[in-house]
Amino acid sequence: MSIPPKNLQNNFNHKIAIIFKQKELIVKLNNNLAETRDRLLTRLISGKLSVEDLDIQFPPSMREELE
Repeated sequence: MSIPPKNLQNNFNHKIAIIFKQKELIVKLNNNLAETRDRLLTRLISGKLSVEDLDIQFPPSMREELE
């Protein structure tokens, strides 16, 4: 079995480590977003959080659906 040179192994390991750190960060951000969504949704459904006074701008594709 052929083994790549040490410098190639180190280069690969460095690049993979960066990818794993990015993945870890994305997972943390995703968990944070899910928790925020769940908390906001609970407050919206219960009426504790009102959206009546918000100036919500819908994208053009959604405006057509609302009309």
